[in-house]
Amino acid sequence: MPMAFGTAINSSMWASINIANKGVFYDFEPDVTFLSQHPKRISFPRNNAREYIQKIYGTAFGGMMLSNWYFKDLKTVANRAHSLLTDYKLSQDDINGMLEDVGLVGDDDYWASACRWVIKNEILWKNWIPDSTTCSEGYGLVDSAGSLLENRLQAVDCKICPVGRASTPMTDGKGPTRFCLQCPKGTSQGLPGEQECVPCDLGSYSAVPGSMACSLCAVGSYGNITGLSACSVCGNGTVSENLRSTNKAVKIHLEEEWVAYQGAVSLDACGCVKGARIDALGECLPCGKGLKCEGSGKVMVLEGFYAAADSPGSVFKCYGDAKRCPGGAPGTCAPGRDNETVACISCKSGLSPGDDGACKPCSSRNSAVFSMAIILTVLAIAVLYIFLRNEGQDGKSQSNSLLIASIAVGQCVTISQFLGVFRQLKIGWGSPFVDVLDFVSLLAFNFDWLSLSCVVTFPPWQMYAVRVFSVLKFIVVACCIQFLYVGLRKRFVDGLEMFVIVKVMGNLMMVFFISVAGAILAPFRCYTHPNGVSAVQDFGGVLCNSQGEHQKMLIVAGIALILPVSFLAIASYVVIVELPKRMQKADV
Repeated sequence: MPMAFGTAINSSMWASINIANKGVFYDFEPDVTFLSQHPKRISFPRNNAREYIQKIYGTAFGGMMLSNWYFKDLKTVANRAHSLLTDYKLSQDDINGMLEDVGLVGDDDYWASACRWVIKNEILWKNWIPDSTTCSEGYGLVDSAGSLLENRLQAVDCKICPVGRASTPMTDGKGPTRFCLQCPKGTSQGLPGEQECVPCDLGSYSAVPGSMACSLCAVGSYGNITGLSACSVCGNGTVSENLRSTNKAVKIHLEEEWVAYQGAVSLDACGCVKGARIDALGECLPCGKGLKCEGSGKVMVLEGFYAAADSPGSVFKCYGDAKRCPGGAPGTCAPGRDNETVACISCKSGLSPGDDGACKPCSSRNSAVFSMAIILTVLAIAVLYIFLRNEGQDGKSQSNSLLIASIAVGQCVTISQFLGVFRQLKIGWGSPFVDVLDFVSLLAFNFDWLSLSCVVTFPPWQMYAVRVFSVLKFIVVACCIQFLYVGLRKRFVDGLEMFVIVKVMGNLMMVFFISVAGAILAPFRCYTHPNGVSAVQDFGGVLCNSQGEHQKMLIVAGIALILPVSFLAIASYVVIVELPKRMQKADV
């Protein structure tokens, strides 16, 4: 069939030519120009893009998708309008029908034509209008007062779900809708119009329904799972619950410091509050005297105190030389000190106490000092023996100078013993008086400064026996001197001359009576440590518990009491009974 091609010089000519002549023309939809002609569509083969590139136009144009475009947040700000546009479905025939109606009426009023179409097609568009109680995402049912509902019985509208609630889907007889579900415990929602409640993160909780935010676990509690309605309390149900905390280390001025914090996420963060420590059973206890507790669970011992590594809560005070306990980690003693003894009281084997609290290796000097002390003691007893032996012999009286010297020596010894008593008092004497007390302590039979541990090793009770029976050793030395004197010089002509020994014994007991009595009472002089344990003042490694070493010392004390009691009894007998008789006979 032959076909002619033509073109119009303008749009009106193009329309009139195609209306007047039956032919093939191109058209646009929707449009009213040729609508009354009822044109038929000629379908060309589907567009071939490859041929179009080669300028071969034997196929249809490429299709162009026409779609509905609207504001991206329309669903949020006008959800019902969004729902209307979503359900809106108008066919090409419906559009052409409205346009044709405009031409038939001839009023060119497209709005009026649209209204006429709406009136005629109510059954079609009525389904487009959403039900007022069909709530979309982010919305929920409300009644006439605007109160939130969970069903449609009294619902009249929808509104956006507030914070603390989530838009939750439901289906009833009218179809699907949504209601604003109150967030349960353990969840929260801080934004309006959300579709789900968010579980609380680790270390936080929500104790009431409808929370807009979860709260951090308080100090002393932790949350090790999500969605908690309550945090776990550190040490819950224990007697030390009030002393529990959650701590972490921070750097302050380049130094580590432990601080309490909220929002702990595991039991590992639990510890004791600052000023408390944890014991072997896991209970928190007050730190106690002599300890430093920073809240990290670590316990540091203060200077002048001692605590064993396996029992850091049992604190001993380092009486006497506090330098032997430098503090620090439990079980720390000054160098050379035995940390298995009470309050680092003893040195390790082969060492002797030094001036700085530490123990130093024994040297020949220690043996020399010990030997010199023995020699001086023997010489002093020999001088006393000679003085007493020559006293009153051949009817001669002692010279005034010798008498004054003997009185002065006696007074010095007595004063030294009184100072030794002062040393035993629980008073923190200052320097240099404390140095004087340490020096005169030898007359109180305190042999610590002689470093006996470098010469011979005794257990405490034997060392105590050596001290209390020292005066007996002096008497034995005097007896040896007497035996040598009468044997070598007098050849036993006058016998053993026991009266001299009696005079020496009496003077020794009189001179050292205070020291002997004080030494015997040593097991009864105890001081109490911060842990409540008592120890012997002069033997810090012996506990005052009447057991073991202390029991042996008490037995020795009972035996040693015979010495001062016997001397006191004899002296009383002489003064009360014998002295009056001698005075009557002028035999004094």
